[in-house]
Amino acid sequence: MDVRKLRKTARLTQIELAQQTRISRVRLSFAECGYLKLTQKELTLIQKVIARELGRRAARIRAAVETAPKPRHLGTVPEVMPRFASRSDDVVRFAARAGESQTERRD
Repeated sequence: MDVRKLRKTARLTQIELAQQTRISRVRLSFAECGYLKLTQKELTLIQKVIARELGRRAARIRAAVETAPKPRHLGTVPEVMPRFASRSDDVVRFAARAGESQTERRD
């Protein structure tokens, strides 16, 4: 198991992972560098902590998506026109261009 890759995926530092698993940071560092092998118990603890952190992260993302404002509809051409056109001839040109673009979309 690649502890470093899992830890970084969960966006945890070695210190945070060490505190949550009660495995020393030095021991985690040595395991990440390949200098020692962690016990099965330690690997299980790491998996549980990382799974919990990824679950929390997924919940935060889900909540952000659910509370995000819905996209606004700009409205029809007559509603939008006055915002962009200041003179009457600009309004005519704008309406003509809008009509052309709507015809192109249908095709």
